[in-house]
Amino acid sequence: MIKRKKKQPEQAASVPVVIARGVGRALLITAFLLILVTTLASLTTLGEGVATWLMLPGCLVAAFSGCFYVGKSLGKTGWLYGGVTGVFFGGVLLVLAILLDIQVGVKTFISLGALTAMGALGGIFGVNSR
Repeated sequence: MIKRKKKQPEQAASVPVVIARGVGRALLITAFLLILVTTLASLTTLGEGVATWLMLPGCLVAAFSGCFYVGKSLGKTGWLYGGVTGVFFGGVLLVLAILLDIQVGVKTFISLGALTAMGALGGIFGVNSR
């Protein structure tokens, strides 16, 4: 009779690691979208004003998908972890905007609130998709 080794249960990644992965996924999606919009703007008559309005929904979709990953990976309190991931994602975008000398105003903070809300929603859907 052959004895089989018991499989060690896989340890779940810690919360900060999963949140960092979620922010990374959201940033990758945002970078891909930025390249796509920039290419579209350079090849067509699409102005910068329209490109800005295309990036905002794209960032919301990126926040949703990154927070969906976090909620699905952690499996509990998706609204909280998704919202925290959305705040960190928005913070990274805010730091990039300040470093690139982009005008920061009321619209920026409204967008940060929208990213947090979309993150919480993504986390909720991620937990419920398990």
